[in-house]
Amino acid sequence: GERGCRSTLHPTPYTLYPIPHTPYRLPSIQVADAYEHFLKHTAEAFQDVRFDVEVPSAFAGPRGRGVYLRQAKETNSVTSHSVTITPGFHEDTPNKIKADFQVPLRLVSSAPEWVTCPSKLLLMHGARGFTIVIDPTNLPPSTCTCETVTAYLDAEGSDPTDNSDPLFIVPVNVVKPAAPPSPTITTAVPELRPGATHRQFITPPPGTTWVEFTIRDLRTPVPVEEKDEDGTADANALAAKVKALAAEVDRLGAAGPYADLSGGSGDVAGQLVVLHCLQLLPNTPYRDQELQQYLRVRPGSTHKLQMALEPALTLEVTMAQFWSTQGNASVEMTVDFRGVTPYPTTLSLVGNHSPVLPVTLHATLRDEEVKPSASLSRWWRQLAPNADANAIKPLGARDVLPWNEKQCYELVLEYTYECEDKGEEITVRAPLLQGILYESPYEAQLTMIYDGKKKLLGVTDSWPDAVKLPNKGAHTVRIQVRHDSLDQLTRLAKMPIWIDRAAKGGSVSVPVFTNKPDAAAAKGGGLHRFLPHGSACGMAVGEPAYDKLPKGCKQGDVLVGSVTYGKNDRPKGWRVEYVVPCAPPADPKPATPAAEAKAEGEEKTEMMKLDEAARDLRVKALATLSAGGTAKDADWAELHAMLSKDWPDHLPLAKAKLARMDREATRKDSLAEVVAAADAIIDLVDTPELAAFFGLKAVPLDDPDPAAAKLRKEKDELKEALVDALARKARAMADMEASSSQAKDGAEEAKDGAEAPPPPPADGSATFDTSLYRLQQWEDGLKTPSNAPKYGRLVVENLTRKAQIGALLDYVTKALNENPKLDAALDTELRAVKVKVLGELGWAHIAENEKTWDIINKPKAFALF
Repeated sequence: GERGCRSTLHPTPYTLYPIPHTPYRLPSIQVADAYEHFLKHTAEAFQDVRFDVEVPSAFAGPRGRGVYLRQAKETNSVTSHSVTITPGFHEDTPNKIKADFQVPLRLVSSAPEWVTCPSKLLLMHGARGFTIVIDPTNLPPSTCTCETVTAYLDAEGSDPTDNSDPLFIVPVNVVKPAAPPSPTITTAVPELRPGATHRQFITPPPGTTWVEFTIRDLRTPVPVEEKDEDGTADANALAAKVKALAAEVDRLGAAGPYADLSGGSGDVAGQLVVLHCLQLLPNTPYRDQELQQYLRVRPGSTHKLQMALEPALTLEVTMAQFWSTQGNASVEMTVDFRGVTPYPTTLSLVGNHSPVLPVTLHATLRDEEVKPSASLSRWWRQLAPNADANAIKPLGARDVLPWNEKQCYELVLEYTYECEDKGEEITVRAPLLQGILYESPYEAQLTMIYDGKKKLLGVTDSWPDAVKLPNKGAHTVRIQVRHDSLDQLTRLAKMPIWIDRAAKGGSVSVPVFTNKPDAAAAKGGGLHRFLPHGSACGMAVGEPAYDKLPKGCKQGDVLVGSVTYGKNDRPKGWRVEYVVPCAPPADPKPATPAAEAKAEGEEKTEMMKLDEAARDLRVKALATLSAGGTAKDADWAELHAMLSKDWPDHLPLAKAKLARMDREATRKDSLAEVVAAADAIIDLVDTPELAAFFGLKAVPLDDPDPAAAKLRKEKDELKEALVDALARKARAMADMEASSSQAKDGAEEAKDGAEAPPPPPADGSATFDTSLYRLQQWEDGLKTPSNAPKYGRLVVENLTRKAQIGALLDYVTKALNENPKLDAALDTELRAVKVKVLGELGWAHIAENEKTWDIINKPKAFALF
C-alpha cells in the first residue's frame, strides 16, 4: 500500500548534497536498503494504513497539512494548534481489523525549546488529536525555520531512541518578519557573490499600499583621465563608446564581461542582480503579488522599482547575484513604504444610477502628494449560452472511476460572439470556474474558440490567455466541464461568460473632482494637493461622457480600468468599473414650416393608414412563406395574387416576387421569371427622374428639414431596388446564356427527355453585357472586393468572359480575404474559381496548397475536447 511504500523509502535515503543555511536536503533513495526494510516490516498491520494530518489555520483553512506561521501577530506570541490524526483504511478493510487497531505513538519535536507537544499518543481507528504549542518569540527577526513533530512507534520492545521509521510527520514552518522602525529601511550588502542570496522578511506598516525599492551600487567609478599627447586615442570618445556599448548590453540582456576602462573593480557590463519580492495573499496565486526583476548594476548606478502591497502582511525580499556573473557586487537597498489608502478601494460606477462616487483618501505613513487619475482600458461584454447547444452527456468507458465505478459526465456550453474588428484579441472569462486549479470542485475544464467556419483559433483553461480573432464575424466559444455528479453540472447549464477585450479607440478618461457638488455641476476638474501625514481628504469620481465610450458599447457592458491617487502611486493602481447605461435619447429636430405644410397636405385618413398597415404586414408574410420552401408555394401564390390585385404598382411587393423567383434552390428552373420580375421593378422606377435627383449634390440624411430627409430616404430605397433588380437580372441572363450554349453543344446528351432551358430573349438589350453595363451606371463599387457578397458572381462572370485571368485571380483573392462572412455557397464558388485559375496559370503546386488549406480552414465539425 501507499503507507508501506512511503514508510519503507523514508528511512533509507542518503543525503548527497545538502543546501547550506536552509533546512532542505536532497536525498537519494537506496534501493537495496529500501527492499530489505520492506521485507522486514511487511507483516506489521499498520504498514497499510494511511495517516491523514489536519491542522486548521487562518492561512490554509480547516484542513491544513501542518503549522505555518508567517505574519507578525502569529510569531510575536505563544500559540497553540490542534492536530487531528485520522487513520485511513482501505475501503475493503473488515470492521474487526478496524476495531482491533491500536497503535501507541511516541511524539518527538525537532525543536523542543520552542515547539512542544505531548510525548505519547494512543491512536485508535477513529480520529485522535493532540496540541502543539509554539513559542517563536525568542527567534531572531527576519528568519525562516522549518521544524517537525514526528510520530514513531512506541510498542513494547521498541527502541525509544530509534528515530528511523516515522509513521507521520507534522511540519512546523515559522517565518518571523522584522518590524521596520520607520517607513524607510536601508540595507547594505557589501559582498554579493554569484549564486548567493540575501533574504529578509519585513512586515509592511499599517496603511502601506505600495513599496519603492532603490538599488544602488556602492562601488565608486574612477573617471578616465584625459591624455593630450599626440598619437594617443581620445579618452573621452573611448569612454563614450564604452557607455554606448554598456547601454546596448543592457538592452540585449547579455552577461558577457567587457573590460572596465574606467579603472573600477567590476566589468563595464556590470553584475547581473536579481530582485525577487513576494507577498502571499489568501486565495491569490503568488504570481499576482510578486516582483521579479533582473538588474545590471555598475559602479555608482541606481535602479528604482515599485510593487503594490497589502498592509500588515509579511513581505519577502530576496536579492541574489546571477550565478554566471563574474565578480562580486556591492549594493545598498533602500525600501520605502508608501501609502495613500482610499475608501472604497474598488470603484463601481453604474451609469445613470450612481454617476458620482465619493472617495476618502488617507495618508497614514508619511506626507503624500495626491494627484488622482482614472481611466478605463478594458471592455467586458457578457454572453449567455446558446439555448440549443448546452448538453450534458456521459463520457466513454475510459472515463469511469475505477475505485467506485462512477460514470463521469461532460457539460458542453456554446456561446456566440460577434467580432466587430479584424485582428481583435479577446480573453474568455468564466468567473465561476477560473482562478482555481487543484482546489476546483470540478474535475476538468477547457475552453476552445472557433471562427465562423469551425476552425480552432485558441484554447484556454483556468488562467485564460488572450486569443486573436483574425477576421470579423460570428465566433463560437465552447466550454467543456467534467464531473461525476449530474447535479453539479446542471448548476452550470446557464452559466454566463464575459468577453474581455481592449477598449476601442484607446482608454476612456474618468473625470475626477474635488467634491461631490463640483462633480454634480461638472465644475472644475482634477485634484492636486498635499496630504499631510495622518490626515485625510475627500474627492469625487464622476462617470465618463456617453459620447466618449467605445463605439459599439451596449447597455450592460462593463468598462474596467484603474485609478491612481498618489503622484507616484502603486503599480496598476486600484480597480475601477463602469456599467454602461442605456443610450440617451436623441435631441428632437424642429420641424420647418415647409415640412409642416407638406405634412398637413399629406394627412391620411385612419382607414387609409389601416389598409397600408395590413398591406405591409401581408408583404412581410410573403417573405416568411418564401423561406418555407416549396411546400408553401400555393399559399404564397394565393397571397401574392390578392395583393397584386389591390396594389399592382407597390414596389415592396415587386421586390418580394423577385426575391422568391431568385431563390438559390429553384432559380435554375425559373430564370425567365427572374428576368420578368426584375423588369417589372425596373419599369416601376422612373430612372430619368432618379438620375436627375442623384445628379445633383445629395442631401444628407440628417438634414434639419424632415421633408428633404424623407425625400432622400425614398430615393435611396428606389435606387437600392433598381440596383438589386439589375444585378439579379444580369446574373439570370448569364445563367440563361450559359445554359443555351451548353444546350447547343450537347443537345444529344440530354437525359430523361428534360426540356432545355429557355434561350435569352431576342431583344438585344436583354443580355448579360447590357444588363451589367446598366448596373455599372448605378453602382460605383461593383468591382470592389468588399462588395463581393452582392456582386461577386457578376464580376467573376465578366472577367471570365474577357479572359482576364490575372485580374480574376486578384479579385477572387481579395474578395475571400476581405469578406470572412461570405455565404457558404458563394465562398465555395469563389475558392473553386481560384483553384481553377491557378491551374490555368500552371501553378499546380499552389492550387494543391489552396485545396489543402480549404480543408484545414473549413473543418466539418468542431475539434474534440
